[in-house]
Amino acid sequence: MENELKPFWRKFFVFNWKFGLFLILAVCIPRFLLVLNANETANYRYIGLIMLVSAVAPFIFLSRTGRKTIGLKKPAGKSWLCFAFILGLILSAMLYAAGVLLYGHSIENWYIYIGKSYNIRMESREMTSWSCL
Repeated sequence: MENELKPFWRKFFVFNWKFGLFLILAVCIPRFLLVLNANETANYRYIGLIMLVSAVAPFIFLSRTGRKTIGLKKPAGKSWLCFAFILGLILSAMLYAAGVLLYGHSIENWYIYIGKSYNIRMESREMTSWSCL
């Protein structure tokens, strides 16, 4: 396969491990560091942006063939999306129930631990429609 990358990116990269390493260095490591910093400072301002970059990277760098090569393709039918969503909800609820059964609402419960590990400051200002974005 030779057309995994879009024509512009073929000048700079080849679809191989070096390209994967570039993506790790350019996206994954900054994301990791931003999350660590956000947990420490309670400043989550850039987390959504780096997650957006992660989500659109295949569409920026890869051609249709490249996206198909990595397994990113349109679903055969919308019913599978509904099924996957419902299955995800069910499995998530089961995982939550397992945590409560095993550890109750203590810090050993993974959901409680994650929920308490985020240092999110609650501000008393009035929320506007733009503050949600």
